[in-house]
Amino acid sequence: MTCPVPDSHRRLDDVHAEWHDALEAYFDSHKFRRTYNSFLAAVQSTIDTVERRKRVIPGAEEKLRKWRASLSADRFYRWGDKARNLVIHEADLSLHSVAWMEYTSLRHDTVTRRMDVDPETSNNDLLTAFLMNSPEGIRTGLIRVSRTWIANSLPDTELLEAGTHLYRNIAKLVGAFHGDGEHDCDSLGLPRRACNSAVGDFALPDCMAWMPRAPISQSVDVETRQGLALRVRSVARDPEMTQEELEERYGDYFELKGDPIQVAPRQMRSASLFLTVDSEALPWMVLYKGCQNIAAFQIAASDGGTSRIAMFQAMAEKVRSTGADGFMFTSELWTTHNMGTTKKIHKHDATFYDLRPERGEALAVVAATRDGRRLMMMREFTRDDAGWPVLGRITTHGRLTQEWRPVLAALSHLPRESAFRQG
Repeated sequence: MTCPVPDSHRRLDDVHAEWHDALEAYFDSHKFRRTYNSFLAAVQSTIDTVERRKRVIPGAEEKLRKWRASLSADRFYRWGDKARNLVIHEADLSLHSVAWMEYTSLRHDTVTRRMDVDPETSNNDLLTAFLMNSPEGIRTGLIRVSRTWIANSLPDTELLEAGTHLYRNIAKLVGAFHGDGEHDCDSLGLPRRACNSAVGDFALPDCMAWMPRAPISQSVDVETRQGLALRVRSVARDPEMTQEELEERYGDYFELKGDPIQVAPRQMRSASLFLTVDSEALPWMVLYKGCQNIAAFQIAASDGGTSRIAMFQAMAEKVRSTGADGFMFTSELWTTHNMGTTKKIHKHDATFYDLRPERGEALAVVAATRDGRRLMMMREFTRDDAGWPVLGRITTHGRLTQEWRPVLAALSHLPRESAFRQG
């Protein structure tokens, strides 16, 4: 059966795209205003597109009536309706911005301040205001700038979160015109995004689902005042790789079942296999809710300094955005052991510490849960003349180093149904 409202799919995709554009423009006040206005216009355009089809689709009037009736008590729908009319016909929304500034030194000390600011205040002005009222010793390190955009007509909700409610509402409208029948909507040629649901699926896209829990932030080097962007890539297991192929390459492959603390010893064994077979173990993180693996991603290598701080903040952001109540991190690292050795160290892309020949190497697995359990496992290793690792003993610790503090703090920002929430 052909799609009854093909144009509405395109308009709904426009809403999704404009929401992304507003997110990307979050720290550019003028661009954010423009893109959010476009987002509201795209919402209205989707509704208009569906309404134009009501005369040629049987039962369309009744579907529209039921949709509006279902949203009669929805305050976001009422707000969105007024906001759309305002920005399309009259003026801009009256906006307000709240900023949080968190400074982290190279020793991982922190200073935090909340600032109510004019919406047109730039990041550079925020940094200047923060540094003018901070201790004189703040000259190097990283400042994490978090901002929240709020409309004065909806003072208790961040604007992109309000946008997720509007998207959900109009997705229900488009979905209502498909009923329970099967429709050919995949041939419309719409762009595919990692966060995009199938064309026939009207659920909230993954990119919008995390908005109520995660602040939007940007890391800035104090000395250069330049933003730091780290590459964080989601990891999906190759669906074509069979269990037999895994065992052929790595030998005994270990299933990671259990919560992060339970899984960590098995992960150390698996990572050791990867290290000896591939000569490297890529830095990656697995996020959990209870014993369920909910996400995995690779994170870019860091050469120390402010980039290293930003790396841990990026991991903390992932924990917050997914609502994870546990994590497990695996990576190679340099150690201060074996100081004085002059043997050249085999160089590869996975190591995120600075390359220094006088340092030793280690494989690390770090795990933590919301209920306070912590585990760090370290396995030192050397390399032979060809650069291949020779594994050493494993040591375990029940405490994590200071650099993990922002990631551990992120575990406390959880929904009430979290498996590890205390109380």
